[in-house]
Amino acid sequence: MSDTAQLALTEYLSASSAAGLLRELAGAHYVAAEQIEPNTGERYCFVEFCDSPLLTSPELREDFLRALAAEFPWAESAVVCTSAHADLDLHWQRLLTYFLWTPGRLVPPPPNRAQVRPATDLELPRLVNWLARSFTATATQRAQRATDPAQLASDILAEPDRRSWISWAAAGPVGHATVLTGALDLIRGQTFVELLDILVEPGREDHRQRAVELLATVRNYAASVQKPLLSNVVHLSGDLEAVSRDWQVADSLYRTGWTEYDVYYSAELPRSAR
Repeated sequence: MSDTAQLALTEYLSASSAAGLLRELAGAHYVAAEQIEPNTGERYCFVEFCDSPLLTSPELREDFLRALAAEFPWAESAVVCTSAHADLDLHWQRLLTYFLWTPGRLVPPPPNRAQVRPATDLELPRLVNWLARSFTATATQRAQRATDPAQLASDILAEPDRRSWISWAAAGPVGHATVLTGALDLIRGQTFVELLDILVEPGREDHRQRAVELLATVRNYAASVQKPLLSNVVHLSGDLEAVSRDWQVADSLYRTGWTEYDVYYSAELPRSAR
């Protein structure tokens, strides 16, 4: 761990302790709090930081889950954020994988590239629609109540560090890429450009070409501001077609130079501890 990362972790744990969120179990530390998923409105116990023995040791894992169930008796499950190197068993279900792309040089545009240019306020209604569609597609089936996807999209588009690009065809806009330029990992002390969404209207013969061009635009922007690029894949459950599609996306990221950064897992909390 670099000196910068070690300092960031120390400051993070100190701030978590001051806020009453830092816990200790068998000499291992974790930071847990109630969380509401902005897309679905689901309320759950979120473990933002956790020493690995609490996840990888079967004995400590059971004690850990019982402690969470006692502290958050309303929660059906806990969601934990781990590093990509954590070796978790089948007790945990993977929910979300963050991937990192570190710019080395500008990405050459693909041949016969589509026209991509920065979005303006005139395209905001269309951006709201595209983002809302993506949020609806990735909403978990466990949600207790629905959050208005259009409102969530509008809130994100109003963020001061949000940037969007539009892919244009002769008939008008057909896709977008949207990022946040000031994403921050408090635990590691690292800032990123976070890719929130790339969407191209389905059914187009040039769908893949336009998606590639939008991604190249985002990569070149990250390179121009000298920040790593972060994106994620949501792992839906219950739908074999969706599961296969999610892992196809993940595989394409692996093959194009992205590496795993963080992984979110969930586990059911024992009812006897509540």
